[in-house]
Amino acid sequence: MTLLPILLIMAQTPHSFDLVDALRSKTAVGYECEVTIQGSSLVAKFAKEQWPNLSFSVAGGDWSSAVGLAVEIENPGASPVQVYIRVDDDPSADGVKHCITGNAMIEPKKRVKYLIPVGKQPMDVGMRAFPPVDSGVWLSLWQAQLNPKTICKWQVFLSSPKEATTLIIHSACLVGSQSLLSGIIDKYGQYAIGLWPGKVKSDADLKQAARLEADELKAKPTLPDRNAYGGWTKGPKLNATGRFRTEKANGKWWLVDPDGRLFFSMGIDCVWLGEGTMVTGRESFFSWLPSKDDALHEFLGKASGVHSGPVKEGETYDFRRANLSRKYGPDWQKHAFDLAGQRLKSWGFNTIGNWSDHSAFNKGVPYVATTSIWGGYKTIMTGNDYWGPMPDVFDPAYREAVKQRIGEMDKAVIGDKWCLGWFVDNELSWSGSGEEGGRYGIAYGALRAPRNSPAKLAFIGQLKTRYQAVEALNKAWGTSYTSWDDVNKPGEFKETDAAKRKDDLLAFVNLYCETYFKTITDELHRVDPKALYLGTRFAWFARDPVTICAKYADVVSFNIYKTHIDPKEYAWLNELGKPCIIGEFHFGCTDRGMFHPGLVSMPDQKARGAQYEIYLNSVLDHPALVGCHWFQYADEPVSGRWFDGENYNIGFLNVADAPYPEMVESARKVHGGAYSRRFGKL
Repeated sequence: MTLLPILLIMAQTPHSFDLVDALRSKTAVGYECEVTIQGSSLVAKFAKEQWPNLSFSVAGGDWSSAVGLAVEIENPGASPVQVYIRVDDDPSADGVKHCITGNAMIEPKKRVKYLIPVGKQPMDVGMRAFPPVDSGVWLSLWQAQLNPKTICKWQVFLSSPKEATTLIIHSACLVGSQSLLSGIIDKYGQYAIGLWPGKVKSDADLKQAARLEADELKAKPTLPDRNAYGGWTKGPKLNATGRFRTEKANGKWWLVDPDGRLFFSMGIDCVWLGEGTMVTGRESFFSWLPSKDDALHEFLGKASGVHSGPVKEGETYDFRRANLSRKYGPDWQKHAFDLAGQRLKSWGFNTIGNWSDHSAFNKGVPYVATTSIWGGYKTIMTGNDYWGPMPDVFDPAYREAVKQRIGEMDKAVIGDKWCLGWFVDNELSWSGSGEEGGRYGIAYGALRAPRNSPAKLAFIGQLKTRYQAVEALNKAWGTSYTSWDDVNKPGEFKETDAAKRKDDLLAFVNLYCETYFKTITDELHRVDPKALYLGTRFAWFARDPVTICAKYADVVSFNIYKTHIDPKEYAWLNELGKPCIIGEFHFGCTDRGMFHPGLVSMPDQKARGAQYEIYLNSVLDHPALVGCHWFQYADEPVSGRWFDGENYNIGFLNVADAPYPEMVESARKVHGGAYSRRFGKL
């Protein structure tokens, strides 16, 4: 067994930056940002622009001995501010490459020390964030590509503030920690250090929490004015078809439940029992692991095919399942799924979202079904291939894979009136990066593909039809092909040249998207003719794939991780002519023993619950949106999920299967008023 070195961050004297001297020496520069001095601090007034920032140049930037950069920031204003910190290791950093970026929501009148890792990265030990360091708050990270030996700049910036926004930068320094990662996880899968509301100290705590929650659920079984599906009984009754469908009513898109009632989908993803964290190579992280004769040994598992992390296969442990066993006894699995149905109805959710265990279905809550297409077909790279390349939809093997995968869909789900509809695939890499690659990434991928790849041949076929002779193609594209066979070779193209051929690139992108969505739609409706096709859950997308998706899908789906749905930013959804749904969103924080807040950071659980209300209300107010689904039911493991190290506080439940009361209270409140808010006066 290969053991990873345990990360020991030695105590060290922090290296502080003199912010005032940096401004005076012009190593600190504001871009669309007016900066003044206030004692030893800098007052930065960020303009209402796209990327206003305050940047600090670094000379001799070897930060490899530090754990992180700590920046103490105050928000003197009356509104919360989403603040970003970025560190660059090369002058060519572009926000994706050669940098690391983190963000957090800073509340009004608050002063917070934010941390961003700069030396050893958390994923070096298989998690997305380290435990707390020097009373700082780790930022929510997205990009994490950094060479700590060549740091050249760091900056504080905002993203398209709605008004001029002032922040005070009080201090910045490199920090270390006297903490050791050894023993950071206790027997219940919690952070071993510190106390907070709801932390479990004994099995008796688990059982007491179960009794208290049972009493609460009995007292609050469901929200009023809801039918069996969670549809709105006070609203108008439309045509009942026995299946979920879509219709416009009172100027807005709606889902309609099988009984003909207006239905707005308020869902929660990943309703399952738990997920493991990697043990192999990290044994000393855990203060307890079961012996072979311990009954809880059954929750040890094996994992392979790890997407990201230092260990690609090994042994895992699922602390949440172990806690369910401790909490509910021998029949814990059935109890946990029955309880999930009770919780969702009590909290006002009416949809079991994506990735959920089928054992959670048929608990009196509608659900979405999902499948993904995989197989031995060829692929193409778009330039933004986080989860993998795009399928080559022109490969006959792809069409066979679609037929096989959809043909293998759960027979208990096909035709089920409780099934809201089907998602097919998730967060595919529809676009590349950059202004041009973002729209034409699929076409560039085909051009770069090997000779005779099906996608390349389909593209060449389009070009032959349009230009007939390769000389005409050369004239239009500014190329020097000698023959059509020459076009068939793998080619590299500068995106700055795209204007010469953008119509042809876009024509191929559209052909690709038409082929993809028609192939999926035809097969799905062949197998389950009355089911709603809910689309492909866009995360990275250009408008062209979305527009074509709307031509085929019954509902267009997006995963949108923002504080809310801005009506101006997403006004274009109304132009699609189809209803839309949000498949994933969340907010997290680090005030209850979790290390990472997820993709959208909040300062504490109270703010997290309040932001849930804001987000859901913004979705209710959008005429094209017919629902949104929270990601996810329970927190990820504190030490990182086995697959990719995510260790986010994004659950309605913690690892001990206890609900966060702030989230439950906010959910009941906003869900209770959802239908009347969306519909308006009856």
